[in-house]
Amino acid sequence: APVDHADRLSARPDFAGLVYAVTSFQTAGFNPADPVNDLIGPKPSAAMLDRYDPARRLDSSAPPLFLAHAMDDGVVPIAQSLLMLDRARVERVPVEAHLFQHGGHGFGALHLAAGSPGLEWPELFSRWSAALPRL
Repeated sequence: APVDHADRLSARPDFAGLVYAVTSFQTAGFNPADPVNDLIGPKPSAAMLDRYDPARRLDSSAPPLFLAHAMDDGVVPIAQSLLMLDRARVERVPVEAHLFQHGGHGFGALHLAAGSPGLEWPELFSRWSAALPRL
């Protein structure tokens, strides 16, 4: 039950930015033995995988998506972002994707050399989100 007025407001975000994100626990490079899969706990059931699988749950009510991923990411395969891109297109969710040839995993951190293409993602995200229509 709502406690105050804020509980009656929508919790839907205006947009979402996914940077080298795990978008599916059942396809696109998912390996239950990978440390990244600690996101949902050890030995998850099929029902748990389905419940928390972002790509499977994406539908036309989702907010616009921004995707950024390096093709040489050794932690989260590029297939994860490509799957979300395809799902967004099928569901007619506005989506913008930036796929960088190099950058590995974590190119949002400070370890990138000056001039690395991955360093551009915050500016690309800022311009994209600023251009979205406001509800």
